[in-house]
Amino acid sequence: MLATWLILLSALLHASWNLAIRRSRDSVAATVVVVAGSALLAGGVACFQHGAPPALLSATQWGLAAGLFEGIYFFALGRALQIGPLGPVYAVSRGLPLLLLWPVSHAALGEAVSLRSAFSVALLLLGLVALAPSRGPGQGTTRAGYGWACLCAGAIAGNTLLYKVALVRGADVLVLFTVADVTALPVAVLGIGSWAHLWPRIRAAWSELPLALSLAAVASSVSFLLTLYVMRGQGAAWVVTLRNSSIAFAQLLSWIWLGERPSKRVLAGVGLVLAGALLLGF
Repeated sequence: MLATWLILLSALLHASWNLAIRRSRDSVAATVVVVAGSALLAGGVACFQHGAPPALLSATQWGLAAGLFEGIYFFALGRALQIGPLGPVYAVSRGLPLLLLWPVSHAALGEAVSLRSAFSVALLLLGLVALAPSRGPGQGTTRAGYGWACLCAGAIAGNTLLYKVALVRGADVLVLFTVADVTALPVAVLGIGSWAHLWPRIRAAWSELPLALSLAAVASSVSFLLTLYVMRGQGAAWVVTLRNSSIAFAQLLSWIWLGERPSKRVLAGVGLVLAGALLLGF
């Protein structure tokens, strides 16, 4: 039960830092600021932790690999949120990894698949279909946003599996996260494109929302660490599926802070996502 509540808290924090990025006029630069802040925070805490050399080595090796996927995720997330609404982009990027993680986790990691878990995933996927609008203004932008969101989804599936394997092999959670975050940072920076624009855009994003991005960096760190902590004793697919309750949180936050008014279809999708997550978790 504690694992369920920790993942739900992680989901809320995850949705909140994505909201902060979406509020920025330059979501790509804001993503870099959040990743850099998260890496500094985790690295600072890790400096005070002394782990056994094998654990540190294992965490470093797997953290480098996971960090590459993490960087692709941050790179694509900044682009997706720059051109697409928070709700649909978030739904696609968080929902599609389920299609890969459940069969792979079952086949490669021995994660059990019960009738209840299968029904929960089905409810979540139905909710995701309802949350994705069939049409809307700016069809080109919407398709592009969905394309970047799909790239996010592939990166999430990849880094989740790497994180799980690392934890099974005894990797230290904090060191694993720190190495992955530091590795992801230069990949996320590539999203800005031109080195000449790097510092001006980062300064502008920071100046626009200093408090929001600071809190987003903390929320990002705590969210990921909670996820890794729970994943040590739980299946990767179970964790990601339950964490997708963040889709409902994202819809609620986007309604409150961004004025993205949900339709009846969206509300139905949020209800299905919550039902699936609660059925799976409790």
